[in-house]
Amino acid sequence: MHYVSTMTITTNNMNKTLQKHFLCCLLLSVTTIAQAQFSGSGSGTPNDPYMITTPAQLDEIRNDLEAHYKLQNDIDLTDYLAPDGTGYARWGDAGWKPIGHYHNLFDMTVFSGSLNGVGYNITGLWVNRPDERYVGFFGYTLDATIDSLGIEIAEVGIIGGEVVGGLVGMHGGFNESISHCYVSGSVSGGFNIGAYVGGLVGFQVGVLSHCYATGSVTVYTDGYVGGLVGHSFRGNISNCYAANSVSGIGNIGGLAGSCMDSRISNCYAVGSVNGSRLVGGLVGYRNGGNIISGCFFDTQTTGQTNAVGVGIDTGITGKTTAEMQAENTFGAWNFSDVWGIYEGYGYPYLRSFNNDMLIVPESGSKTYDGQAANMPIAYNVISDNPEVDCTIAKSQLTGELAYSVEAPKNAGEYAILQHTLYNPSYQISFKHDVAYAISKRSLHVEAIDETIYCDEAPVLNYYIMPGDLIDGDELSGALYVDNLEIGDHKIIQGTLTAGDNYLIIFTAGVLTVLDSCRVDLEEILADKQTLTAYPNPTSGQLIINNEQTAFGASQSIINKIQMFDLNGKLVLQSTTNSFDISHLPNGTYMVKVNEEVIKVVKR
Repeated sequence: MHYVSTMTITTNNMNKTLQKHFLCCLLLSVTTIAQAQFSGSGSGTPNDPYMITTPAQLDEIRNDLEAHYKLQNDIDLTDYLAPDGTGYARWGDAGWKPIGHYHNLFDMTVFSGSLNGVGYNITGLWVNRPDERYVGFFGYTLDATIDSLGIEIAEVGIIGGEVVGGLVGMHGGFNESISHCYVSGSVSGGFNIGAYVGGLVGFQVGVLSHCYATGSVTVYTDGYVGGLVGHSFRGNISNCYAANSVSGIGNIGGLAGSCMDSRISNCYAVGSVNGSRLVGGLVGYRNGGNIISGCFFDTQTTGQTNAVGVGIDTGITGKTTAEMQAENTFGAWNFSDVWGIYEGYGYPYLRSFNNDMLIVPESGSKTYDGQAANMPIAYNVISDNPEVDCTIAKSQLTGELAYSVEAPKNAGEYAILQHTLYNPSYQISFKHDVAYAISKRSLHVEAIDETIYCDEAPVLNYYIMPGDLIDGDELSGALYVDNLEIGDHKIIQGTLTAGDNYLIIFTAGVLTVLDSCRVDLEEILADKQTLTAYPNPTSGQLIINNEQTAFGASQSIINKIQMFDLNGKLVLQSTTNSFDISHLPNGTYMVKVNEEVIKVVKR
């Protein structure tokens, strides 16, 4: 038969918290309480642990706190803690009742057995107990062993009072060990001054190795808050990291809110860190004989330049994001067996979780067509871990990638972002240097040749190749010629544009400015006619005479002969009264001589 250990402690106030927790580890009296039988297989011994397959069996851990347990599959607590679930029927809207919990100052139960998660996860966990002291999946553990377990917190989060952690509130006992575990989600507490709140553990005494936490950690009053642990007292933390946001008032650290006489090695923090005082990128308050080595924090993502809020920063180095994603930054870290990294794309990850992956978006491109870029964005999953089945890993991701601009359709280059594509069970790195490109559309524009008289303004029209301009788009601006003097001039693009989505391929035109003005033929024809033309009609040679030449006057009386079509366009000029018009199209023309006009037919 197994027993529940009942602690008897004495303490005066929160100023003696450290002594109190230390005493809690030593002052034990044991009472014998009959245990409910475990509903699954196994005998609860180290060699024959209880095998947990259901939420109800997970809940039965509290019935035998010294036994040994082992998960056989993932456990989802969503339905168990839902309003119509068994857990909700027991605890209501307070959510999961932490295993090993605080009764009063003289009586508390603790978990001192072992739980082997075998790499499985507990999902859908939530706790809403702001007035309770020790809060987490486990409230209080003493010399327990927890290994290879993931905790994925539901949206409600884990909300506790003074000693709060995602996995364990109070991690007591110098023989305590937590390894290869992670927590993802929101953890908050500290409604009373002096609280200890951490993403994984609130108050840590034993050994913590190969663990990480993501999500957020928040303390609402002055306390101790860290991404991984709230406070470490004579603890040993190695090969761990925190990637969650951390916020509070004082004693705020990316990895640990505070530490005393602890050893911390080969750890890093990259989440945002915010507080009013004693704020550090890795540790908020560093006191006592701490030994810290080979630790780092991201100065850009944490928003901190100081490694510690108060105390020496020996053994801790701040680096940029780019440096934190390079293997050579971490010196002697073991990147063969302990750590892995996709350089340039992510921070170091722990190989022991057997679930690391790199998401590689598929680059894409198109020519501007007025339509938004394709969604969803395709991607591939690769892994340098032979135990990861990339096909299965890809199928387990939720969410989607996104462009840096929502539904981009204009010409340009758009970065592809990870956005909501995620699965907390995997160590995800993301290839950030992949983009989707929309190139400019070719728009062929040709200036139309134009002929004007010297007293006219040009129209300067253009022709657009059919299909080049997308429906709804239009050109603005105008073509241009540099002058309107007599002669030929190049028609250039000028200010004509279709906007940034088009590349105009322009063909210049020619503007011809004639050396005479447009003739008002009707006015001239109304005047007295003295001219004769023969032969008329003619197919070639044409002779023009007026009354003066008919009586033998000199040819010099004809200063200039001009010939116009019926639109008033000048088609021929001559300085003699005999000239050839065989090159002109058949039709009717007007011949002007010394301000007089005669009609001539060409056939």
